[in-house]
Amino acid sequence: MYTLRETFTPLLLALALTTGACGPTQTFEQSAAAYERKDYPTAFTGFTKLAEQGDARAQYSLGNMYEDGQGVPKDEKQAMVWFRKAAEQGHADAQYTLGQRYDSGRGVPKDEKQAVAWYRKAAEQGDANAQYELGVMYATGQGVPQYEKQAVVWYHKAAEQGDANAQYNLSVMYYNGQGVPRDEQSAYFWLLLASAQRNKNAAEMRDDVERRLLPEQRASARDWKPKTAAQSSNATR
Repeated sequence: MYTLRETFTPLLLALALTTGACGPTQTFEQSAAAYERKDYPTAFTGFTKLAEQGDARAQYSLGNMYEDGQGVPKDEKQAMVWFRKAAEQGHADAQYTLGQRYDSGRGVPKDEKQAVAWYRKAAEQGDANAQYELGVMYATGQGVPQYEKQAVVWYHKAAEQGDANAQYNLSVMYYNGQGVPRDEQSAYFWLLLASAQRNKNAAEMRDDVERRLLPEQRASARDWKPKTAAQSSNATR
């Protein structure tokens, strides 16, 4: 004859196994910590569970693990699956990554219009890398009609966040008068910032532009406040 305790013990065990009550779900922070200490199997398990539950951060992290073959065999197709899921939920890093993939044709057919679309989504969220790439697309007419004024706007946004490549490209636009009125002092200002980050092209161009400026113009460059992206956009309309 079974007692009440004997009846409930196997039932509770079965519920624990089917509902996951046998232990708490690994948090994103715990999974990320495992990744940082290179415990890839633990990180992969944690990210997978969270990704399947719709966590965009975990989906993006899982995509990176598939892409790099960390804790799982390298699989770019699976990486794209998880990058896309995260991007569609508004994860800016995933959106930028999709833009890169479509831009280069890595893991997907090359599609510059799709690249622009995903770069734009990330750029509008303030992602400096995406802002720079979107500027390049407008400057070169890839995936969009060539529009130098828009290139300047996006270069500005990225440059204001400290992106050295954007700072250099923006200096070139000012120096040549592309998308903005020609302005050697603005060009010099951005060259100073880019060269301080060891951008070799900026360092070479800085010396050339420096020779063209008056001593007082060079001296004031450190204290000078350039136009913002919005001001540059209004000035070129």
